[in-house]
Amino acid sequence: MISTVTVSTISTISTISTVTTIVSAITAISAIAAVISTISTISTISSTVTTISTITAVGMAAALSIAATVTLISFLTAKELVSVRVAGSSQRMGRFLTVAIAPLAMVFVAVVAAAIAEVF
Repeated sequence: MISTVTVSTISTISTISTVTTIVSAITAISAIAAVISTISTISTISSTVTTISTITAVGMAAALSIAATVTLISFLTAKELVSVRVAGSSQRMGRFLTVAIAPLAMVFVAVVAAAIAEVF
């Protein structure tokens, strides 16, 4: 009788050990699934932030391009209006406007080049 109880007890302990191992494995798999879900969520959030950043950067570049172009047109118009007068202060104002027009003209060329490169 003792040997039967011992074999039965060992079998039960073995079964409990197996069940404990299975439960531990399921718990580990659940933890891994939770980590994968979290990584997926972080990846989704990261791609959303990247998309928003890209849209914002493109919008900001377009706004700055428009502002630079409008400023260039305004300065060119002002220079033409000032250059009509012969007075010394008008000529000085024309030179000051030339100093501002040169870098804006380079920005305009860069904007146009970027727009052409975007098409091709």
